[in-house]
Amino acid sequence: MQIAQALHKLNKFKNVILNIGIVILALIIANVIYNNQTVTVDVLKRNKENELKKNKLLDNIKRVDGTFISYKETINSKDMSQIINNISNMAKESDITIDSLKPQAEKPDSIYINYPFEMKMHAKSYHAIGRFISKLESNPYIFIVDNMTILQDKESQSGRLFVSLKFRTIMIQN
Repeated sequence: MQIAQALHKLNKFKNVILNIGIVILALIIANVIYNNQTVTVDVLKRNKENELKKNKLLDNIKRVDGTFISYKETINSKDMSQIINNISNMAKESDITIDSLKPQAEKPDSIYINYPFEMKMHAKSYHAIGRFISKLESNPYIFIVDNMTILQDKESQSGRLFVSLKFRTIMIQN
């Protein structure tokens, strides 16, 4: 009889026990789904961070490319008459007298083209030569001094300095 009573009580609570079991099973399933989704969200966050870093890098590359194009346009916007006029003006400003200025044959390189010059000049002082070289190398046309020889006029008492200068400018190849 006790068994029958226990079965009767169990029968009474069978819906409650079944509901509790279903709720526990649903909680376990929800927990598993939640954990899987948390992992997926973490992966997506890492992917998003990586993509943002890539976008930032691409923006930097785009900015640098624009800067390079701007420099290339500036560097390549010169012609021989402009270069010679520019050198003459710098020499006058530095109290240098140009005896000869000869453009040499262009020399292509891997990225740019060298345009060499050979120049003979004279000056009254080393300071004048220094001013001219400083102006030449800080010029936006980009001049590079390759060789310079300075000789003093020993025959006269003027102290004049004779200078032989080899320098070049560059243009970037397309």
